Amino acid sequence: MEGSIGLLGGTFDRLHDGHRALILGTAMECDHLQIHVTSDTMITDKDSNIQGIDTRLKQLQDMLDKESINASLHVLHDIYGPAVSLEKCSVIGCTEETLHSCK
Repeated sequence: MEGSIGLLGGTFDRLHDGHRALILGTAMECDHLQIHVTSDTMITDKDSNIQGIDTRLKQLQDMLDKESINASLHVLHDIYGPAVSLEKCSVIGCTEETLHSCK
């Protein structure tokens, strides 16, 4: 696992225990986790009640700091993010809901 990179993408609206479990579980499978958070422009079709990107990023950063997780946050501008071009990726975290886009 030395130098391994994990990827995780999502909206992460109203950070909850399910998000935490997914982040922690994925982080345990790699040395560094890249978390790609869906941009505001990508979620305009989803729900107008979704928190803004700044709020979601801050909640995630606070959680990462609290849990001492080696991760970086990025803004996701398309449904695939870096997964299609990143050569050194050992794990992609996903749920049953997102599995279709992780393949």
